[in-house]
Amino acid sequence: MTDEHTLRLFDEEIAAMRAALARMGETVLRELDDAVVALLQGDTVAAQTAIRRDADVDTLHLRVREEVLELLARQAPVGRDLREAIALERVSACLERIGDHAKNCAKRTRMLDRRPSAQVLGLLSSLAGGVRAALARVLEAYAGHDATAAEQVRTGDAALDRIYNDLFAGLLVEMQADSHRIVSCVQLLFVARSLERIGDYATNIAEEVEFALIGSRGVAARPRLDTIERAD
Repeated sequence: MTDEHTLRLFDEEIAAMRAALARMGETVLRELDDAVVALLQGDTVAAQTAIRRDADVDTLHLRVREEVLELLARQAPVGRDLREAIALERVSACLERIGDHAKNCAKRTRMLDRRPSAQVLGLLSSLAGGVRAALARVLEAYAGHDATAAEQVRTGDAALDRIYNDLFAGLLVEMQADSHRIVSCVQLLFVARSLERIGDYATNIAEEVEFALIGSRGVAARPRLDTIERAD
């Protein structure tokens, strides 16, 4: 087998895996959208839809991971090709965990016994909209081989953290002010944490885009992918 033929086969396989990853990203975005609709509108049907979508995300993740491992064993790529293959698997893992957190949001939403206050609802909407936008942007950066756009997602995560901190503080205040809201506020604390984690994973994906394209990752003040806990 000639080197040219080997390279062509590698490119074709990588392209197929990138297409599978794109489908995975679209599915995760839909899952997150359903979870947010459930959260903000109290829509139990949307919550159930989000939960069901997660099985599709898991299936796509297993497919990408297995195909990357087979590719590494069979072709032993080096340099940028190796980084591309590694990034594929890691981005897939991030998306799978984002799906877990979206599912967790949907499950928690079904446990609410009271609707959030207007202030909390506004902060939840801002946080959910921010992490959704970050995820969509970083997936576009990955598809477009755009390291600059990936860096912008990574550096923009601090704004999401500020919204999360405001939301966390607001929920604590509501629990102290009204004991009848404690159960719902506790569930919303878990929801807020899951949304904040989705922002973290979008940042992880941004780092993998930079790694694949330029061989280095931005320094982020967070644990690496393999040390972050899974969602409930």
